[in-house]
Amino acid sequence: MKRNNIFDFCCIQCGRRLQIAAHGLCSFCYKQIKAFHYCGCCGTKLPEDRQRCGICLLTPPLWQKIVFVSAFEDPLQSLIYRFKFQQDYWLDRSLARLLLLAVKEARRTHQLNLPELLIPVPLHHRRQWQRGYNQSSLLARYLSRWLNIPCLENVVIRQRATSTQRGKNSRQREQNMQQAFALKQRLPAQIKRIALIDDVITTGATMEAICRCLMQQELAEIQVWALCRTQK
Repeated sequence: MKRNNIFDFCCIQCGRRLQIAAHGLCSFCYKQIKAFHYCGCCGTKLPEDRQRCGICLLTPPLWQKIVFVSAFEDPLQSLIYRFKFQQDYWLDRSLARLLLLAVKEARRTHQLNLPELLIPVPLHHRRQWQRGYNQSSLLARYLSRWLNIPCLENVVIRQRATSTQRGKNSRQREQNMQQAFALKQRLPAQIKRIALIDDVITTGATMEAICRCLMQQELAEIQVWALCRTQK
């Protein structure tokens, strides 16, 4: 969290002084985050009287529930860029708090049942070494603490160093993720509902690839949680 001096806590976006440091964003910047009602399965924007889109009724993704804060647009877009690529890892708490609020809202609007385990999307060891941290793990650790849900970071590993997904279309993203992940350890038999944690979901290719790794686990439900979901 930005601080002007030892006594001041400031908005992580605009720098205005905050009355409550834990909020991270001032009221003005928080209002710029445009939340909307969405399909509880894929995240497509929907009227408030509907829970699932027509596509998911016919051909749902490999996961069952989705939770996110907003579309991939400012101010979250610029905050995520700083979080991932400008070493602003200290944004983790404020961004995780936004996702926590989205989870609580999904419990009300989409009858979301909390998972028994959180699994952050892994980075390849080379990319994590270059960055110094896994942004999904930082988010997951705060959510684990606040929701009192265990977090396991080595269930799935990224066994192949893929090129960046930025700039790729849906088919290219799917091809890029082939054989990218592997199951490193089996989950306890009593675990039936999990949530995968990431910063941004675009086409869903990364999440689908991880879901395929987890199919042998006989899970009842896989949820995907993210800060943003791009909209078509």
